[in-house]
Amino acid sequence: MSAALIAWAAIGLSLVAVLYAFVATRQVDNKAHIESVQSELTRSIAALRLRMDMAETQLRSVPEAAVLTELRVKMSSLEASQEALLRESHRTGAAMARVEDYLLKAK
Repeated sequence: MSAALIAWAAIGLSLVAVLYAFVATRQVDNKAHIESVQSELTRSIAALRLRMDMAETQLRSVPEAAVLTELRVKMSSLEASQEALLRESHRTGAAMARVEDYLLKAK
């Protein structure tokens, strides 16, 4: 009976040793996996911070609504001035054509 008990104790100890080895290696694997995930997250966060900083920099260069409104008003004023100048230019061209025709007919 003691030999059978010793045999069962040996089998039990073997199973406990195998189970311990499995658990210990799983802990090492899990720790390595956790460290790799943490490093990947750190890299991703750094990349996202860089993108966010770039986006904020670009947004700072966008003019505000008041500036755009002022620019539209100035552009409208400039357009009106150009139209007036173009009308005056046409009038001057027509007057020059009349003078030219008069001078050509007077010869």
